[in-house]
Formats: sequence, C-alpha cells, structure tokens
Amino acid sequence: MKFDGFGLRLLWLSSVSLLPILLSSQSAQAACVLIPNPGNNNYTCDSGTGGPLNDPGGNNLLVLPAGGTGRITGPVVFGPGADTVIIDSGTINGNLDTGAGNDRVELNDGVVNGTIFQGAVPIFS
Repeated sequence: MKFDGFGLRLLWLSSVSLLPILLSSQSAQAACVLIPNPGNNNYTCDSGTGGPLNDPGGNNLLVLPAGGTGRITGPVVFGPGADTVIIDSGTINGNLDTGAGNDRVELNDGVVNGTIFQGAVPIFS
C-alpha cells in the first residue's frame, strides 16, 4: 500500500493520539471486583455487583464512589490494620467489620444493610 504525504500524516496523528491511552497507568474499574491479595489492597465498587469481601491482612481501602451504583452482596470483613471504608454511593448488603486497628469509616451516602463494627464493638446498626 502506498501512502501519500497526507495519508501518512493522518496515520501518524492517529497513532500519536492513541499513545496516551495505551501508555496510561490508570485502569478502568471493572465494576465491583473484590479479589483479595496478600498485603495492602485498594478496592473500588463503582457499578455492578460483587462480594462478599473477606481480606484479613494488611491496611485496606474500600471505596464506593459518588455517583456509583455498586452493590456488595454479603459481609465486608477486614482484619487488624489501618483500614478505610468510604461509602459515597451504592449498597453493602451485609455487616461491615473493619476489625481491630486504627480504622476509618465514612458513610456519606449509600446504604449499609447490616451492622458496622470497628473492632469488637458495633458502632452503628
């Protein structure tokens, strides 16, 4: 195939415009994938359904971001560590237990259909 100058420039511009997308370090959230790995984990549930979530190790972060429609079916259980849960949308259908440690729970919007535990004591039911 032979390219004239214009066609070659158009091909080059097309490939350059895709370069930032291909090299981007951000990955799109695939709905509500909650698969624990050893160590510290960050979970985002922005759409779809996932869960339950049981991650007893590390310092973990769970975010249900504003404007999302994510739904976690079953309990969310973290272990000792500095865990953070930020709920700005969506639903957790089950108990939320951040385990022992210096934990933080922000419930700004969304629903927890269960009891919230921080350590051994329920703080919200």
